[in-house]
Amino acid sequence: MFIDTVLNAAFALSVLTYYLGVLIYAIPIPWYGIKRWAPLLIFDGLLAASLTLFFNNIIIIINYVYEILGADWETFDLTTGSLWALLLVFIIFIEVSLTLMTKIPYIKMYTFTSLLFTIKGFLSYALLIITLIITLSIIVRYTATKMIALSILFYSIPFRITRVAGASLLAFTIVFYIGLPLMPNFMMFMAIPTTIPDKLKLFIEYGVMFPRIEVRSIAGDRIPFVILSIYDDQGNLLARYLSESDGYIYASYPDKGFPAFPKVRLQAEYYGLNFVVSPSSIKPIEYFKESERVIHNTFQEASITLPGILKYYKGIIVLSNPKITYNGIPIIMEYNNKINVLLNVSLNYNGVYEILLLPNSLDVLDVKINNTTVKYFVEKINWYSNTIRMVYAELNESRGLLRIELVGSPNQVKPPESIEVPYVKTLTEGRDIDEVLRQAAFIFMALMLIFPTSYIILLTMITYGLAYVLGARVPRIIFRV
Repeated sequence: MFIDTVLNAAFALSVLTYYLGVLIYAIPIPWYGIKRWAPLLIFDGLLAASLTLFFNNIIIIINYVYEILGADWETFDLTTGSLWALLLVFIIFIEVSLTLMTKIPYIKMYTFTSLLFTIKGFLSYALLIITLIITLSIIVRYTATKMIALSILFYSIPFRITRVAGASLLAFTIVFYIGLPLMPNFMMFMAIPTTIPDKLKLFIEYGVMFPRIEVRSIAGDRIPFVILSIYDDQGNLLARYLSESDGYIYASYPDKGFPAFPKVRLQAEYYGLNFVVSPSSIKPIEYFKESERVIHNTFQEASITLPGILKYYKGIIVLSNPKITYNGIPIIMEYNNKINVLLNVSLNYNGVYEILLLPNSLDVLDVKINNTTVKYFVEKINWYSNTIRMVYAELNESRGLLRIELVGSPNQVKPPESIEVPYVKTLTEGRDIDEVLRQAAFIFMALMLIFPTSYIILLTMITYGLAYVLGARVPRIIFRV
């Protein structure tokens, strides 16, 4: 009803404008200041009448362009609604934090509170922009046809009194009705150069912890220079660390870290052999415990065991063979440049068994079981810059005291070099953690403020240009008489 009334009034005014132009043409007064309006009024009358008669066609063309460009109000509502809610939650969180800080006695965190006030101001401004965009979308979406009808009415008023208003309103309606739903597409397009890499997405999804991990044998000895690899469920290598000389893996440095949320699989390598880890699969956020005291910036700690290693002593590895039952913990005695390794064993069957792993500085003098010498042989294993000796023994007794006599100076092997794959550094593609945080802050700022504001400015510039084309400019003579 409203639109019909407005269009009828617009058509009547367009007819009036046209006849006023004809009348001025017919007046026998050679006054240029009046005569110049005749062609303008005739042209404006015809244009206003055409706009009135083709009103439905204009709406159809606008909707056709809207569909061709892929505009979607539902996506727009979801995007702007999510941004608005997220900004509101952040502002409330900061406001509550500031309120709580003022209630804590004897603590003055001026720098931190100043930073929070700055962030709150930025978020408030971003919330104002998003609210303005949502308000504009509601106005344009539900009153577009009425505004187009009003713009035609303004066009029809004689002597171009409201022509600028009509052209501006028509341009505003067309541009914002088609352009606002395209804002998510614009933001996605603009975000391509700042798109988060796949590895960084994985880093954000998996989270990060900074633990200290103790690597132990069955006897509880800490084992140095163990290579621990961490894999996700898909078999992707997330990190690889080396235990230090004290038997701890310090993943607590800023470029290291450990995945927090996913279930990960652990695998160890030592002296050129792969060892099962117990537990072999963990969810770090549940497995790691909070540290009682901070060591090397450690906030969480845990321990893992290598069931394949019965005992560690100065580079000597007593292997735990599943075919042998060990009655108690091995005893290692060192005297006069000799070392005796004593094992109380029960054999499931006779055969050749893997007994020890030794550094190259030690040699085997004798292997006995129940004081009877048995056959043995040594196999060399190259492990990075070290030569490791694997000791095998042929055992034919079902039960007894196994004694391995060694000679030489026990010492730790040289740690492998350049084998670590730090979790944070790898998934952030070599970026420092502060650089990642800066990039995340920029992306957040761009999505929340820069892109929406830039898009509104762009639509405003297009509106101004279209309005100028539609006639929102100073009247000028078309024909001179």
